[in-house]
This record gives sequence, structure tokens and C-alpha cells, in this order.
Amino acid sequence: MRKIFSSLLLASSLLLAQTVTVPAVNTQTPITMDINGEHIDFSGYAGKYVILEYFGTHCPVCMMEIDHLKFMQKNNPKLSVIAVELQNTPADTLKDFVFEKDINYPVIDFKNAYSLYMFAKNAAPQWQGSIPLMILFDKNGQALTYFMGVTSEEDIIKAIKDYTGVDINNETVQPGATAQPNETNTSTDGSISNKFLHFFKW
Repeated sequence: MRKIFSSLLLASSLLLAQTVTVPAVNTQTPITMDINGEHIDFSGYAGKYVILEYFGTHCPVCMMEIDHLKFMQKNNPKLSVIAVELQNTPADTLKDFVFEKDINYPVIDFKNAYSLYMFAKNAAPQWQGSIPLMILFDKNGQALTYFMGVTSEEDIIKAIKDYTGVDINNETVQPGATAQPNETNTSTDGSISNKFLHFFKW
């Protein structure tokens, strides 16, 4: 039994160390993420706050958020959006959807989203698969917190200020900023390595 347990630990360590590259349907540049137990590092997004959005093309609430996310992506250079489609929409259909909705951020299709889906289960332990879900990352690729349901730009900017002390509207740093969970989001503690036991139970 001990030998089996040791083998499982070794296998999980190898999984956590891997680098996963997933293509996005509306960009030529793959999104690379390094899963190491502490953060996800998106290649090409250094220095930006990243919103990882989980959505579906048949989710009415998700449809309401698209224009909101497009606006944030276009008008706030400090924020970048990456979307993950979870309702198994065929890749060609999803490409048409992205074109018709004039989505201005990368969208990852379901068949390439497994690693990101499993990451969400770990980073957002209260998440049961409902969409939309947002995971917010700081400029260093560190997961700060997550939001379930429709989330306003004001809530995102407030979360960044609460967790980092930075007001992205004027780049001022507020001293003594601490993460404060509230009713509009359920937070991670920034470091997610202590949740991997939960991760491997799924």
C-alpha cells in the first residue's frame, strides 16, 4: 500500500511539473501554462492582470457577460481576458461564434481545455461546474481570487485593490492591502499548493 501511495505521489509530481500548451481559436499564438502548484504563467501576459473566464455558448448568463468582457479587454490595457468554453461546442462552430460575437480575446475550445478545467476545480474549491466562473490572476501569474456568476468590472478592480493594494485606474499602491473574502466572490489564498489533495480526489 505504501508503495502504491509513493507511486501516486510521484505521478502527481510529474503532472504538476508539466508544461501544457493549448491553442486558442482566434489567435495564432498558443497559450502556454506552467502548472507548478503555485501559479499559472501565461506566456505573453506578463505584467497584466488576467481574467480566466469559464463560459458556455448555450449559457444565457454567459452571453450577457461577453460584451462586458469585450469592453474591459478593449478599454483597460492592464486587464487581459482568456476564455475557456465548457459546453463542448465543436471547434468550427466555436470559431463562427467568436467571429459573430466579435470577441476580442482568446477563446479555448473544450477539447483543449481539460488542464484548465482541472485547474479551476483546484483553484476554486467551492465551484461545482456552474458557469460563468472567473479566476483572477495578478501581474506575476498568481491566482488571487475567483468569482462565480456575473461579475462587474467594479468588483474586479476592487478585488485587485484589496489583494494587491494597486488601484489600476491610477496605478497607486495602497499600503497594508490584504485579501478579504466577501459575498461577491469566494477567494483562494493566493497560494494553491495546499489544495492539491482536493485536486486529486476529483
